[in-house]
Amino acid sequence: MKFTNAIAKLPFVKSLEGKEQGRLYAKYTNRVYVNLQDVEMEAKEYKAKHGIAKKEIAKHYIKKDGLLNLEEIENGL
Repeated sequence: MKFTNAIAKLPFVKSLEGKEQGRLYAKYTNRVYVNLQDVEMEAKEYKAKHGIAKKEIAKHYIKKDGLLNLEEIENGL
């Protein structure tokens, strides 16, 4: 949530339409996932590799160590 809230507060993001904001969030998220020690791939690739449905949230399937790493990266904003 901290990551989502931080992105939403950026002035240029507030000026975008909702659909564009969603695409921007997805791009940020993918950059974060590529840097996670237990993931190292975009969310779409991670879901495909692990048989996770497209509409599911990938981070619900990441191991505890990866989630702690995710929190560190997101809090570094």
